[in-house]
Amino acid sequence: TAMLAARPWSFPASVAPVLLGASLAFKLDDVFSPLCLCLATGCAVAVHAAGNLVNTYADYARGVDGRASSDKTLVQGALSPPQVRALITAAYATGALLGLPLIPLSRAPAGVLVGLLLAGAGSSYAYTAGPALKYRALGDALIMATFGPLLVSFSYVSQVGAASWTALRASIPLALQSGAILHANN
Repeated sequence: TAMLAARPWSFPASVAPVLLGASLAFKLDDVFSPLCLCLATGCAVAVHAAGNLVNTYADYARGVDGRASSDKTLVQGALSPPQVRALITAAYATGALLGLPLIPLSRAPAGVLVGLLLAGAGSSYAYTAGPALKYRALGDALIMATFGPLLVSFSYVSQVGAASWTALRASIPLALQSGAILHANN
C-alpha cells in the first residue's frame, strides 16, 4: 500500500531527465560517473515519491480528494494521515541520504548541488502544499520546470560540475512531455 501511495508508475518522469543529463555529460564533455548517476537517479525518484505523497496528503487535507478522485489512499483508509506524513518524511530523508554522497563525489561545487537538491525538494512540496501552486494556475509550469531543466541540470551538473546551455535546451522536450502527462492526468 505504501509503495502504491508513492505512485511508482510516475517515476519514469524523474528517471528520464536524469538519464538525459548524464548522457549529455558523456556526449558533450566525455565525463561519466556511474555512481553519480545512480545516486542522482535514486535522489530524484525519492523526492518524486515524496512529492506524490505530499500531493496525496495535501489534497486530502484540503478536501479535494473524494470518492471520484483517482487517489483514494486516504479517502478509503488504505493509509492514515500520520502514516502518509511518515512516508513523506522517509522519502525526503532517502533523497537527502542519496544526495549527500554526491557532494564529495561530484565535480560540482557543494553549494550548487545543495541548491539544486533544495530546489527539487521545494518544488515537490510547493506543488500542492505550502503555496500550493497547483491551485494557483502555476502547477503545470512548476512541473515542467522541475521534470525538464531542473532534473536535467541536476544530473548534468552532478557529472560535469557546471551547467550547460546545451543541456538546458535539450531538457525542453522532457519538460513539454511532463506537462502533457500532467494535463492528461488532470
